[in-house]
Amino acid sequence: MTEIGDALWLHLRGAVERVDQVPRALESVFGLRSNEFQELVAAHLLVGGIASEAVAAAKNVLESMPGTVIRVREDRPSAVTLPVRWPETLILRSVTRDPTRIVTSPPRRHYQTPLAVLVKTALATVGDLGSKLGDRDIGTARNPADRTLGEARTLLGHAKLAEVEQLTLPPRTIERFETRPATAALARLIRLARDALSFGEEKVVRGVVNSQVLAPAADDTLYEFLVGTRLTATLERIGFARARTHLLPHNQNLLFQGQRGRQVMTVWWQRSLTGVIPYISRYRLALEAAGLVPSALRPDLVLRSENPDAVLLVEIKYSEMEGASPDRVGLREMLSYAYDAESTLRDLPTPRGLIVAARSSGLPADHDFLIIDESRIDDAIRIVDRAWLESSVPVEV
Repeated sequence: MTEIGDALWLHLRGAVERVDQVPRALESVFGLRSNEFQELVAAHLLVGGIASEAVAAAKNVLESMPGTVIRVREDRPSAVTLPVRWPETLILRSVTRDPTRIVTSPPRRHYQTPLAVLVKTALATVGDLGSKLGDRDIGTARNPADRTLGEARTLLGHAKLAEVEQLTLPPRTIERFETRPATAALARLIRLARDALSFGEEKVVRGVVNSQVLAPAADDTLYEFLVGTRLTATLERIGFARARTHLLPHNQNLLFQGQRGRQVMTVWWQRSLTGVIPYISRYRLALEAAGLVPSALRPDLVLRSENPDAVLLVEIKYSEMEGASPDRVGLREMLSYAYDAESTLRDLPTPRGLIVAARSSGLPADHDFLIIDESRIDDAIRIVDRAWLESSVPVEV
């Protein structure tokens, strides 16, 4: 998962100007609802160990948390708690004409301290995360998340926190508590939750990207990034020096750009085919003729080579469709791309298509279209690279 997450983070971070814009980009990539990223943050903090560590720290702190002794004035008609405040008692008896009235000032332990506020705020933060998570399906992570939420609710009912007013702690106070071993987990949870939900804190956003909270609904998209990661890694292994590590906002579909000698290789993700190789699209013409809204075909990846001039369309499939295996579904779509762009592709060297399908038993072959699973990407790209280079070498007569 980390392999996919690192590539996805590179793509998302490069597609925006500021870290706090990454959540919107993530929602766009995975087709999430507006503000659904907050649910993902809540899931990550609840199941990633950050919240459970804070709850464990709260339990330990409460056991030894000191209070402040104060004197509380009490007017009791019967029970007497020393010391008795005799001057006020005599005045009270005179005013009320009740000889049983007694004013005392017994010592009481008071817990309205910054430490107690920190504990209560951290436990309340866990509850807030639970509210944001709601009924979201997070698979097997639901049980530990619910367990953490239950422990937090129990500790919030602790006698030492009963009269503690939950105040907003200044950032400097939170930073100070985060440097202390006993309270570090409490302060860290408060800071990360606050910053991630409000400002897109980088550590949490990256944690969401690298965690399992995007699955299983996003398995297909994650698989695309796995394939894209391995494909670009192979390009670097065969000599393409990455020319761009961060993507420009206006080129957010650019996954990789590298150079090897005079040859430049660009990898586009989910970009319209006509935007990479200009041609007259049969697909678009048919839609326009029928009076339908025109659109463009979008292969999952497109590799565009310059010097030599070549194109490789890549279709990535993870799930079955209507009973057909992922590789057969991918091949059908690849053939539609090839037919649509035939006017341009027929003049370019082969191979021109690569289908990467989960659980496929296909083997890399010397053919226009290669069908493989993710484990054979390296072999397939080397076959494509060799064929393209051979096609660019002049044949001696």
